[in-house]
Formats: sequence, C-alpha cells, structure tokens
Amino acid sequence: MKPLSILIVDDDHNLAKTQADGLKRKLKESVMATVCFSALDALSLFDQQSFDLVISDFRMPGMTGIDLFRQIRWSDPKAVLILITAFGTDTLEQETRHLVDSYTTKPFDIKLLIQFIQKLLNLEDTNEKHRILILEDDMYLRQLINKVLKTQNFEVSQAETLQDAREFLQTGRFDVFISDIQVPDGRGVDLIREYRNQLTLNNTMVILISGEARYCYLEEELGIDIYLEKPAAVQDLLTLVKRLTHLTAEVV
Repeated sequence: MKPLSILIVDDDHNLAKTQADGLKRKLKESVMATVCFSALDALSLFDQQSFDLVISDFRMPGMTGIDLFRQIRWSDPKAVLILITAFGTDTLEQETRHLVDSYTTKPFDIKLLIQFIQKLLNLEDTNEKHRILILEDDMYLRQLINKVLKTQNFEVSQAETLQDAREFLQTGRFDVFISDIQVPDGRGVDLIREYRNQLTLNNTMVILISGEARYCYLEEELGIDIYLEKPAAVQDLLTLVKRLTHLTAEVV
C-alpha cells in the first residue's frame, strides 16, 4: 500500500515541524508528511502533486485555512481536510461543517491525530465496496443518483417507500443513508428516528434531502450528518458521499 500523503500548513514553524516529526516517528513508512508555512505555499504544492490529507491552521497571514480548503475542495473533492484553530467558536464550526472533515481546537493531542490517520490507512487497505441506501420516491432523481454513485464503484440500494427502506436496513449495515423527507407511505425523518440506534451503532452517515427548509432543525435532534435543500446537485451529493465514506471511522 502506498504511503498516505499528508500536507501540514501552519505559520507557526515549530508547531508544523513538531506535528510532521511526530507523524513520521509513529507511522514511519505509512505516511509522507510535507510541511509548509502559508496557504499560498500550500496551493503551489497542490499544483505540483495531490495530497490525501491536509491539516491546516485557521488564522494565517494572507489567506485563512478556510479559504485554502475552499480552493482545495474545488480542485480535489477526495482530499480529507482537518482545520485546527486556537479561536474556535460555534459559529465557525457551523460555517465549516460542510467544508471540512474534522474540526479541532488548539491545543490538541497529537495522539488523537495519529489514531485518526491510522483509521484512514485501515480504510484505504480494504477492497470492500461502500454500501449506500437511497430513499427517494422521484424515480428519475433516484436512478440518476444511483447511476452516478455506481460509476464511482459504490454498492447502491434504491428504496421508493419507507417499507422498501426498512427491508434494506434489516439486511445489514450501510455506510451512507440518503433520505428524502416525504415519500408515499410516510416521512424519511420518521424512519431515521425509528432506526436511530441502529444507524448510530453501524456508524451510518445520514444525508437528509428536502425541499422544505423548516426540516433543517431536525438535523441536531436526529443526529443527521448533512442536510441538503432541493434542488441538490447530484455532483455535490457525490462529493459528500465520497467524503463521508472516507470518514466512516470516528473523526478527531
């Protein structure tokens, strides 16, 4: 297995080098850690090569870590992004939750970062297909999502009704459950509530899609990972699924 390529971005030279040295010492040949000290330098490196994981500070001269991640996400949707900040707020966490894969505040424990990377390595070492369940009564949209996901080697199950979805959920675990709000025999949120314990136990990531913004309040109540308003671009949904399946292990 090829080493996991990691880019560490922080204007604190000592902290960035300490992180890189800690990763190399613990993970040895499993990782290749590169250090740079500004977002602009990081973008220059991305023009030359790709990275599996980027760890960036938030506040840096010239460009913030968030601005950096927006550009990286556009050019490489599969990269795993971790934002580290000494100025963490609930507002900042809310603003970045659809952009970054993990958000943590300084000071942080390097051991947790190492554990996170080890899980990523374990995920890359498996050939098992990720299983996706789609609950959507719009046949055209459901089949379009199914087609796009299958081109990326996902194993997809399609459900038109709550009963269809229940039968699938009883067959085993899914990595991601994409659910519409309203289907012919009920509401997707009621099914999520019904299977909440099973979904949590199986570490299933849940994407809720609705044309009604009022349902977004259920996100925290039901432990929904992503809330999308219709019309949702299928390519954006694909990007989210790639990110979520890359993080079925617990994040930092």
